[in-house]
Amino acid sequence: MDDNAAASGGLAVYPYYESLKTEVEKLRNELAALVLENNELEIECKNIEMEYMLAIGWLENKVLETEVAVLRLKREVDMIQALINLQNEIDLDKIGGDLDSEFADYQAKVAAQAERARGARSRRDRQERNRSEYGQRNRQAWENRFRSQSEKRSGEEHASEGNGRQTAGNGAGAFFGGGQPAENDDEASWARMMYRRIVKALHPDVNPGADEAALNLLRKANAAYEDGDLESLQLYYESVNKPLEAEEGPGAIARLREEKARLIVLVEKTKAMIAERKTKFPYTAKDLVNDPERVAARKAELDGHIAKLNEALDAYKEKIDKMVG
Repeated sequence: MDDNAAASGGLAVYPYYESLKTEVEKLRNELAALVLENNELEIECKNIEMEYMLAIGWLENKVLETEVAVLRLKREVDMIQALINLQNEIDLDKIGGDLDSEFADYQAKVAAQAERARGARSRRDRQERNRSEYGQRNRQAWENRFRSQSEKRSGEEHASEGNGRQTAGNGAGAFFGGGQPAENDDEASWARMMYRRIVKALHPDVNPGADEAALNLLRKANAAYEDGDLESLQLYYESVNKPLEAEEGPGAIARLREEKARLIVLVEKTKAMIAERKTKFPYTAKDLVNDPERVAARKAELDGHIAKLNEALDAYKEKIDKMVG
């Protein structure tokens, strides 16, 4: 009997086929955990950037805005002085238009930074609103549901989910946003378990057969998980919470070999993505935003710089008034 016959219901079941199935399932679990870790890391990075912008970034943008204003006034002084030297008429409207064009890129950068600050505030408001709304609706019912569902999960699934938690670290904290701990450990674990099941069922790397509808559902689940919208996350979880079907039929061993090779590549690729993300901003600012003393010192430094820039602004304005007065 050949491999395919053994895999498709023959009398003999080769140990290799069962071993291969186990290896593939382990790789799928590992990849699902890594995808979850990467997604949670992305959420954590957004929250770190939010905290950075709310604590320091808006001041850095104020520095940039004031620096641009100083440079513009300095340039205006030079342009006026050139007209005076040529004994030409000083047309402030024309000078202003020329400066608008010359400093357009600078102003765009300032505007982009301001938008990041507004986005950080919106993100914080959204997270706080979701936490508040959830806290007002059926908290006890959620806790009871978690306990009930947890008791029904098999020991095998517990082990699988446990491995995922070990791989992903303390990602449940990222779900609740802003570096804030979950109000209830059960709800954090339940939310994370639901999200991991959704990822395993819908993510195209873990489940290559996912169609556009599945990808759309995954995007919605990502948004719900990121925003702390547990009610929506529960709905998405219920829609995918079905047992995984075993792979059977002719060519099963060949397909499992291909799947194993594909998963190995994706596991390594995802590990590399996670490692790279941790070497870049905003993740590299994590220690800073979690250290009040360092934040205070940086704010004091920026405030001092802004004060000096404002002195330069006043000096250039006074000089221009004298030149055109």
